[in-house]
Amino acid sequence: MVIDVKNISFQFDQGNIVFDNINFRLSEGHIGIVGDNGVGKTTLINLISGRLLPQKGTISLEGKVKIVSQFNDWEDYHSPGELQLQRLKDAVFSNPDILLLDEPTSNLDKNGIKVLSGLIRHFSGIVLLISHDFDFLDSTTDNILLIENRRAELYEQKFEDFQLEYEKKRHKEFQMYEVQKKQKNQQRKSVQRLQEKSQRSKKVRGISNSDKKAKGLAGKYDKVQNRLATSAKNMRQALNDNHYDSKPFTKIGLKILNYYQNSGKISMQLSFSNVKVNENYLVNSPFKINIKSGHVLSLLGDNGVGKTSLLDKLFQKLDEKNVHVNYFHQNINQDWCSSIPLITQLMNKSGIREEIILEVAGALGVNREMLTRSPNKLSGGQLLKVQLILCLISAFDVLILDEPTNYLDYDGVVALTTYINDSKAALVIVSHDKRFIENVTTDVVVIENKKVVDYLTLQDYFNS
Repeated sequence: MVIDVKNISFQFDQGNIVFDNINFRLSEGHIGIVGDNGVGKTTLINLISGRLLPQKGTISLEGKVKIVSQFNDWEDYHSPGELQLQRLKDAVFSNPDILLLDEPTSNLDKNGIKVLSGLIRHFSGIVLLISHDFDFLDSTTDNILLIENRRAELYEQKFEDFQLEYEKKRHKEFQMYEVQKKQKNQQRKSVQRLQEKSQRSKKVRGISNSDKKAKGLAGKYDKVQNRLATSAKNMRQALNDNHYDSKPFTKIGLKILNYYQNSGKISMQLSFSNVKVNENYLVNSPFKINIKSGHVLSLLGDNGVGKTSLLDKLFQKLDEKNVHVNYFHQNINQDWCSSIPLITQLMNKSGIREEIILEVAGALGVNREMLTRSPNKLSGGQLLKVQLILCLISAFDVLILDEPTNYLDYDGVVALTTYINDSKAALVIVSHDKRFIENVTTDVVVIENKKVVDYLTLQDYFNS
């Protein structure tokens, strides 16, 4: 069992360079692949599986390979989580030597994630997996492969330890930038002084040659002026060649929304006699839900118990009370205009300026180039992130989020978590991401056996 990647370079037809001479060798272990959206995580496992071919370098494999890709076409399935788990079981039970998994926990409930975690922990071959679920990464992997700046770097440590080391690295880079910025400012001042001296020297050249000779200065002023001009030119060139112009990690991200949103205060109790879909009861007894500004209500339960259906009923009740609600769905909206760039549509729908939209989009892993495309030029996962952006930038009093982290990278989940914790609006969330839920939740509703069940703590629920 070996994955040997040597001097791999790859770029798409549009000229977008993804990898530039990457190298690593794996002979054992379970490895988590992490990095920002768009850096090439999925591209890497597609290269390893042979679905893509590099322009340069070689990939040598020893053993049978099985890949489970992201699957976005959930609309036709009653319970996408059940289908996803079956796909993963089929892959593991086919007894491969190398298992490649792209966002395997998407749409899995807590029991599905427990089953998958057990399968991976007992898998004796090589596992390379991409996941936004920090808890899952920490429990199933023993090494981390970071994709960044067109390179791949292997960290032989658990995900939590990698996080600490990586944050230290980013902090050190920021400190280096601050030092270099001061040095650069000093260099600019030196260039300015040299230019001023050079200009003064030029003025001296205005005297006659006879006067220069009389004073024993023939040619001296020319040499001085040339030397000063050359020094100034060299220092300007050095400043232009400096690669520290870009400040590391300058994204304001979702924090900028706090200056533009002014959610109204909400405090209400909504009563439900039951919840049913097509005459089938999902909850067969009365219950109440409290919606309050500054509170985050997490709706939890296994796949198929009716969480999304309850969100739909909740949205209807709030809408009937004329509450301004933004609702992020798992399914792709159909009201995007196929011929208009997404950035234009986002501006028109939200009334928010372009630079603010781009800041929010960047925090969630959507770059400017993506937003210049029309909707039919984006993948399903990319378009869902654009829909999340629209929900966040548009005005609301209550925000409903159904599985918002499914297609976000590490920084995107952190940015969304921070935003929710700082928000003064009322939020209702469905998510199977354990750490995300633990970090944002203030109130809980759990559906079990067609009833709303009270748990003392979130930990009691996740341990049940």
